[in-house]
Order: sequence, then C-alpha cells, then structure tokens
Amino acid sequence: MKILCLHGAYGSASNFQIQLSPFIDSLKKQEPVQFKWIDGENTTSPPKGFENYFGKPPLYRHFRYDGMSELDDMLTKLRDLQQGEAAEDTMRKLIGNQESFHGPAVLATIESLLKIVDEDPEIDGILGYSEGAMAAATLVLEERRRWDLFGRERRIKFAIFFAGWPPLRLDDEGKAHTLLADQSDDVIDIPTCHIVGCNDPYVHGAMALFSVCDEDTAILFDHGKGHTVPRDTQTIQELTSAIRTATKLVWYLHATDTKTDLPLNRASLQRQTRIILDGLEEVLVQSRESEELLTTTVAIPTPDFPAQTSDHILNALLRTKFDPSIEEWAEEGEHYDPTHAHSSHILAEEDLSRLWAGAAEIYHTHGSRYPWGADYSREEMENGTESVATGLKRELVEPILEPDEFDDDDAGEDQQEGVQEQMEREKPAIAPTPSSRIQEPMVVGSVLKFLSTGSTG
Repeated sequence: MKILCLHGAYGSASNFQIQLSPFIDSLKKQEPVQFKWIDGENTTSPPKGFENYFGKPPLYRHFRYDGMSELDDMLTKLRDLQQGEAAEDTMRKLIGNQESFHGPAVLATIESLLKIVDEDPEIDGILGYSEGAMAAATLVLEERRRWDLFGRERRIKFAIFFAGWPPLRLDDEGKAHTLLADQSDDVIDIPTCHIVGCNDPYVHGAMALFSVCDEDTAILFDHGKGHTVPRDTQTIQELTSAIRTATKLVWYLHATDTKTDLPLNRASLQRQTRIILDGLEEVLVQSRESEELLTTTVAIPTPDFPAQTSDHILNALLRTKFDPSIEEWAEEGEHYDPTHAHSSHILAEEDLSRLWAGAAEIYHTHGSRYPWGADYSREEMENGTESVATGLKRELVEPILEPDEFDDDDAGEDQQEGVQEQMEREKPAIAPTPSSRIQEPMVVGSVLKFLSTGSTG
C-alpha cells in the first residue's frame, strides 16, 4: 500500500513530512504502508504577517490563483465569514456563483496529479491537508468521471482528508466550481477518513467535503483542535485505529469487487474472512478497553459547547435521530391533540368521558333485561324453550322468574321508564374532564431518550 501525500497551501513536501511524522510513525508500526511526498506545482509566498508560520521555504500551492487580488479577496471573505445553517449554506455565502478557481489552472493540477499516479503503479491511496485535501478529492472525482466516460482505470482506492475543502468540478465551458452535496449527485464513492477540528474556523469546508462522500464508507474523526494536524500521543493512537478501519474496508471492497468476472477462490474467501474477523476483533478490543466508560458515560453537550460552530460535527458524531419507524411514531405522538380525534377509530377525550359517565345507565337499561347465569335468554324463555335447539343431551336450567316478570309488556315498559326517570334525577352531573386538569404527558422523544441514556434533558 502506497499513499500519495499532498500538503496544504503555503506548504512543501519536506515541511508536510515533518508535520505528519507522529502520525506516520504510528501508522507504519501497524500497517505495511509507504508514502510518496510531492511539492505543489506553483511556488508561492505566505500572506503578510505569516512569514514564519508555514515553515522553511520554498513554499508551494497545488492550485494557481490568477493574481494576488483574487487571493486577498478570498482571505478577506474567510475572516469575515458568516455561518449558515448548514455547511453548504456557509460555502455558498463564501463563494456565491462565482468561479472559485481558474478552470485551466484546475485542469493543469489534475493532469499533473494523474501523471504522478500513472508513473507509480504502487500508489493506491491519497492523503491531503487543507488545499491538498481539496486537490485529492477533485482527483478522485475526476478519476471516476474518466472511468465512466473512457473506461480509464481508477487507481485511488481510499482517501484521508485532514481539514479540507469540497472538491472542484469543471463544467462544459471549462470553468471550475465548488461541488456541494445539496446541489449535485456526484459522490466520492471510495472509503474516506475525515480528520477535522471542531475549533477550526474553516470547519464548514471540511464538513462540506464530508457530505460529498459516501456516508456508508466515510469515517469522521474530530481531534477537538483547530486547522492543524494532531500530534499528541492519545489522539494519534485513536486516529491510527480509525485509519486502519478505513484501509481494511478498502481491502475488503477490493477483494469483493462485483465488476470483475473472476470467481472467488478459497484463498480469496479466506482473506476476506480474515479481514472481517480482524475488524470485529478490533471492535471487541476497543469495547473491552472502554467498557467502564461506555457503560457509565452519557454524551450530552454542556452549555459551553460551541453549538453554532460545531453543531454539524455533533450531529455526525452523536446520532440524535431515531430509527425511521421510531422517528415517525415520535412525531405523531408530539403532534397528537387528546381533545380531538383524528380517526373514526379513535375516541376523543370528551367522547370517552361521556361514555364512562353513561356506563351505569347503559348497564341498568340494557343489562337488566338479561337473566345473567341462565342457560336461556329472555327472548327464548318468552317464546318457549321447547323449540330451542341446543345440540346438548343434558337438560338446561330455565331460571325461575319473579311473578312481576310475567306482567304484560306495557306494565314492564312503564316500570322500566319509571326506573330510567329516577336514574336521570339521581344521576350526578358529570362533565368531561378538561384537558387542563390532566398532567401533560411526557413527549415521546423524551421517553425514548430516557430509556437509552437515562436523561430527559
């Protein structure tokens, strides 16, 4: 496995190698991996005031700007950037409908990178930081486009993005435009690992890049810092584990590529099984090591969490949505009005109160007509039980009626009406229970959250 490494703007291959050295050393201890470091095609100078920030010169960029005025305008917009509701909204405010990069310059960068990949057949992965991540993502999409149009072999099997920016796309007129997930169906369909920092002032660009990638094979890793590469030991170990997960997924997908007509042999099947088992073993090890933490910690952000800046990262790291079926159920429960029935099969609260209020009257009016415990109904007894076909050999018991029960129908009806009038006079006034007296039910979402986290906050 060999990874092509692209530095950020105002960087160089040598500076980037020093910048990534803790991560590289950790990854090499666990994976047989090689790295290819290259400089950008365009020499550049750092912005005023940052002469000593980006490392030893010479410094390079992968994309060429047409004049310093365009670059200065972009930097000014970045400093004054107003955040949108989503990462894509923020990017639109920054870029607008203008051409974000010069089309011919973008094409020249793509052709240069494709040439490097073609000249080194061992390269099968790509890593980019900041502008280098944008260049890497653009290259992946261009490889896919040329595969679809010309059948050109796709060489890049996985990508690692530090910070980053959404990829560029050339239109039919050769103009370059930033690709946003909510405006295009293009997807980076290879496994990707996105290393971002929630305090990065340009985190919206990294999240817009994450949204362009296949959600089933994209891994998001937040190191909690800014627009930097993590270097502390604990973060590097966790990051290396995430990268290993991504690379194992690459090997599995490559081994089970459905586009090939070659049947899977026993060795191939064993290799795939080994990859899956290694992945499961890694999950078990991590779960056991963190068992106490996982069973006692409730992940709820505090008021100090920078919600506006990092809301999209929180949504990606912590699943805040229910299963679709549960979400639909919860939504129906939240909008349910108990005072009004929404279906002919559901009794409203007012109707239900009236039903219970009249239950006694219903029983005395209708229930008293039936001699409970007897084997014959009153109608059968009045018509004669001799003609009733029961299908039984034993004799059934005919209840003994009181003398007044043999009175004529008119007398019985008069008596029943008298009883009913007396009940009407004695019946207490029962009004439907107002909904304000009933304690408001807990929101379904809060119930589900309590069951899963132990908190209703």
